[in-house]
Amino acid sequence: MSDDFAAALAATNDANEALLAGHCGPLRDCFSHQEDISLFGGFGGHEVGWSQIAPRLDWVAQSFAGGHCTYEPIASIVGRDVALVVQFERGEARLKGRAEPHRLALRVSMVFRREGLAWKLVHRHADPLLEKRAP
Repeated sequence: MSDDFAAALAATNDANEALLAGHCGPLRDCFSHQEDISLFGGFGGHEVGWSQIAPRLDWVAQSFAGGHCTYEPIASIVGRDVALVVQFERGEARLKGRAEPHRLALRVSMVFRREGLAWKLVHRHADPLLEKRAP
């Protein structure tokens, strides 16, 4: 993994921590602001394009009141202009209006592309990490 991509991934994970604290600015900076990007967020649903993703990040940030997460890399592929990361995210988040913390156990896939000199997030998919079950 190149140093510049490793730094972009670390910044994205740090931005996710900020989101758990109710601050979406750092994660907004990690995303591409183009209309061909997508988000399959941890609360379900999906958004396509920066014009839909930006308000979603605001909404999610307003839901959180603190938390922490650990990031366990599973796989990554880094090309010249496109990169893919698969990781587990585990931790706790405090949701506004709820006394008990919410446990996080997510499987996450992220796609990045190089835009100029920076790596930008163009797709994030987060959903609950479930045990394997028979069909």
